[in-house]
Amino acid sequence: MIKHIFLHISGSAGDESALDSAIALGSAHGARVSALITTDIPTPLYSEVGFAANEMLAKDYNEAKRSATALAEQTRLRLEQSGVEADVTVIDSSPANRAKAIATHARYSDVSIMGGRYGTGAAVTFETLLMESGRPVIVVPPGAPLRARPRHVVLAWQASREATRAVHDALPLFDPGTKLDVLVIGS
Repeated sequence: MIKHIFLHISGSAGDESALDSAIALGSAHGARVSALITTDIPTPLYSEVGFAANEMLAKDYNEAKRSATALAEQTRLRLEQSGVEADVTVIDSSPANRAKAIATHARYSDVSIMGGRYGTGAAVTFETLLMESGRPVIVVPPGAPLRARPRHVVLAWQASREATRAVHDALPLFDPGTKLDVLVIGS
């Protein structure tokens, strides 16, 4: 039974589909949606002349915080309009610890949703979310939001304790007639 959905909002193109998917799942299951947005704490840069000026770092941080706050307000508005019970949180995190902070917040949910996007940061976030949250992760491609009850699921399978746990946790998402393709890894 799904009662709590974690949603990572990253400011990328995949966010809209991920948000639509969280709303659809939340509505279908009567679940709460908890959205998380991170603000990067600027890392001081060092050069021959010393560290970057504090004013520069403060300006970068303040701009990132303004952007994250605006994104949080847009997300909160969409969730309110949907009628799904929800909360939106903005946290500060260093770029090196961002993925771990996201995974820690996801541990308190039944399932995690993130937008599919490209880049090293997205891969690190996905892997950390998958391996350290202890929860199944749904990656939603941009422009292709998840149906409340999917009709076709691709399952990446590896004969491990973690994969068994993830499949078991994801079972509430599937109806008996769901088409399931199993992609076997490392056999």
